[in-house]
Amino acid sequence: MQDQGKSPGQLLKQKREEKGLSVDEVAQSLNLTSRTINTIEVDDYDSLPGATYARGYLRNYAQLLNISADPLIELFNSMVIAEEKKNEIPVNAPVVSKESNSSDKGVMLGTILVAVVIFGLAVAWWQGRDNEPGRKNQVDTVRGDGTGSTNNDTTTATNADNVIGDVGTTIKDSDTHIVQKDTPVSGKMAQQNPQKTVVDTKTLTYGTAAGSKLVDANKRSVAVALDKAQSKIVIHAKQSSWVDIRDAKNNKLLYETVSAGRVVTIKGVGPFNIFLGNAAGVELKFNGKKYDLEQHRNGLVARFKLGNEINQ
Repeated sequence: MQDQGKSPGQLLKQKREEKGLSVDEVAQSLNLTSRTINTIEVDDYDSLPGATYARGYLRNYAQLLNISADPLIELFNSMVIAEEKKNEIPVNAPVVSKESNSSDKGVMLGTILVAVVIFGLAVAWWQGRDNEPGRKNQVDTVRGDGTGSTNNDTTTATNADNVIGDVGTTIKDSDTHIVQKDTPVSGKMAQQNPQKTVVDTKTLTYGTAAGSKLVDANKRSVAVALDKAQSKIVIHAKQSSWVDIRDAKNNKLLYETVSAGRVVTIKGVGPFNIFLGNAAGVELKFNGKKYDLEQHRNGLVARFKLGNEINQ
């Protein structure tokens, strides 16, 4: 790997040819297409899914050829940085400003006037709403000759409702009866129809507390159900390997190169789609049990589905 001035793709192509391997043989070993191998060897990284994938491909290709991947990754990183700098917009680049002409000013003025009119209408509506006579519960005055309003019973019932509204939030398991007497009136009606309202407040207890307990119980039940639905995957990288693990909704749970000696634990809902760039150098445990990766190996890599909708 001491060749100076060569790109990662050129170095890999040179080593492949030295080992007498064809593009198709390399593609089959890495579980990639021949087109992808050619893309790597001509350094056309823009055609790959992204820089992370490109690094993973370079590392796997280097491991297949039994050469160090670090120099290739360094060369690739320098190429990416150089490309990013080339595409950067200078910080001090002049900003082209467009002066507003008379038509722009006219549009702006018209917009402001419309906004002022709308605001004025909103204020007028709000003030008219505040001044609207409210609905009041009134008791008709009993005249001295003994005749009174026929709405007396209705008014008394309304007052009783108000009493319930006032005391409902403070009563704690009480059998207390609240008695509201009408204002004394003169005349025969006062003697013939004495009015009182009795409100039984016994049923107004524990509503809020019971509701809160029910909500807490539901939350705990949901949390336990979610925890049971999740599976646990432990990755122990004995050698460096690219690892791509996605859950049932294709969310990326792990998507990076796991260095040698590192242990990664993830949780999620299966089934899981798993890709290992160096399957021989990885140990995997699923829900506490060691999982046999040999059945899925294809050369250096392994691609398989683990778990199902009802987690194992």
